Amino acid sequence: MSTKQITARCQLQQTMSSRSSPLAPVLVLLMMLSGCVTYNQRMSSFEQNLSTGNLQPALTDLDKQTNGDKKSAILFDLNRSLILRLQREFDLSNQSLERAKSALQPLLAISLSEQTLASAINDQQRTYLPHGFEQIYIHVFKILNYVALNDLPAARVEVLQMDVTLNRLNEKNPIPAQNAFPRYLSGVVFEMAAEWDQALIAYRKALISFQESQQSPPKFLILDMLRLMDHLGLHAERARLQKRYAVTVWTTQKIYQQQGQLLLLIAEGLAPIREEAAIQAVDPKDGELYRISIPRHQNRLNLTRTPRFQVSQTQYSSDLLANMNSIAEQTLTHQIPAITARAVARVAVKHRVVKESTQEAPILGLIANVATVASERADTRTWASLPSGWWAVKIPLEAGEYQVRPLFASQTQTVPIRISPGDFRLMVYHRLGTNTIFGL
Repeated sequence: MSTKQITARCQLQQTMSSRSSPLAPVLVLLMMLSGCVTYNQRMSSFEQNLSTGNLQPALTDLDKQTNGDKKSAILFDLNRSLILRLQREFDLSNQSLERAKSALQPLLAISLSEQTLASAINDQQRTYLPHGFEQIYIHVFKILNYVALNDLPAARVEVLQMDVTLNRLNEKNPIPAQNAFPRYLSGVVFEMAAEWDQALIAYRKALISFQESQQSPPKFLILDMLRLMDHLGLHAERARLQKRYAVTVWTTQKIYQQQGQLLLLIAEGLAPIREEAAIQAVDPKDGELYRISIPRHQNRLNLTRTPRFQVSQTQYSSDLLANMNSIAEQTLTHQIPAITARAVARVAVKHRVVKESTQEAPILGLIANVATVASERADTRTWASLPSGWWAVKIPLEAGEYQVRPLFASQTQTVPIRISPGDFRLMVYHRLGTNTIFGL
């Protein structure tokens, strides 16, 4: 906005404030908000720095935005947590995630005053409530951070808390695809803790989520379930699963515990964003301008279809665990009816303001119409630093030393690892751009 435009707006605000009309405060507020930009426009510098691996400038961008937008504070904590994780500051990352999680509960019941502002001005006036899948991934990243810190008891506690969140969300608005990877990760944590029965329960729930979302489950999930069913004496259930997926050979529990396990997770790309879609119309009777703004789903670049690894001399292809693009799109589809209803309600509220202003003075009616249209903005806020997808490959290894190298970028480093009998090694790779990869 230019200096002249700012000056003119201030003059209008001063003029309206000096009037005795009860509409004056409403018009001043609408004028103040009429120049609001969308969230994505404000976060463009952060996302550019993040996608190119410039982590410290990305943190600086977040700090600048946090100071001016208290309603999005929880979202800034979520984005900050991932930057800190990529910097291997796992404790600090979990502190940011815990702040976000602690702030979440009060937001589940949005205040009447915020609902009123959203109905009168725009949805950006509401304190940001993370979408369902974003609430789940608060737990997911805390679990991954605890595993990186070798704090398995804390990871297990977080798994139990995630189960509560998953059950709550499934009761209100089930999206099976958003459950599959978190359920599988729960099983991994239970396996690390040698809680075989709890691991099987989690794997069962993961398989159900894959099936309900019409996504093929990874073969290693089926093999792990067959092994655990045999170990726990659930032979009839094992036979049914074996028949359904036509599996004839799997590792026994005894051999499994003599080997080591390497699980490679890939957080691929950046999650989709929301853009603003606006519809404008003019009333032919009186010339009043109307505007409705709603968010629309926008995927970002998918970097690769199937990430591959080389472990010593053998190459492995990964399986898709979660398509975050699809999950985000399904989430918005569920939200659109309520978003549209609020937008339509705002048209009625703003029309009344314009009509009453026009009756008082035509110039006030014109100003009110301009302000009400300009203040109509869609809420495009999302946790945009999440990945666009999760991939995994699980490899049984004999005790020994190995070299792990990702094959999905030209500039990658080989990581040496040592596997002992009974080890369960989890390695996570974040790929943000073509050659922006962080191995944790």
